[in-house]
Amino acid sequence: MKFSFVSQIFSEIEQRTARNEIIILLADLMRQATPHECELLAYLVLGTLRAPYKKTQFNMAEKLATKVVADLLETTPADISAAVRKTGDLGTVLLVGGWNQTGDPTLTNVYDSLCVLESISGSGSQEERHDALLTLLRALDPISAQFVVRIVLGKLRLGFSDMTLIDALSWMAAGDKSLKKDIEQAY
Repeated sequence: MKFSFVSQIFSEIEQRTARNEIIILLADLMRQATPHECELLAYLVLGTLRAPYKKTQFNMAEKLATKVVADLLETTPADISAAVRKTGDLGTVLLVGGWNQTGDPTLTNVYDSLCVLESISGSGSQEERHDALLTLLRALDPISAQFVVRIVLGKLRLGFSDMTLIDALSWMAAGDKSLKKDIEQAY
């Protein structure tokens, strides 16, 4: 499954306010995924890479992410900061596009790249994180880049919780919320 497709669904989910509509969109997305992709989606829709008790920590401040976006869009961090003040979100700034997309990675490729980004530490790690995120963003379309930046900054903003995911899993498997209690118990 291409991450660009996933991002399109994330964008549709973001625009919805009715919880049942969100559940159905998420269930439809997960129904189209392989079991492995469904596992990755279950984490990514919550803005993380793994179970909450294992904590996802990218150790990337908004200032560094702003520099990455500035480099991607070939402008200054000050210009990006001004755009963030207008839009309220660094991810939204990426919707202007303007870079030559170098690929069309799959969901698994993006997930793996995010895992590598998270694992970077030690001396020189800030520059290495910068380069890793910049490389990933260059491979993505603007909508996908928007969601990746939000995941890295811990501000995915899809507007739902674990319980919405549990409802979506029930809807995916049964076409309704009848499995909610069983899934919640397993969770």
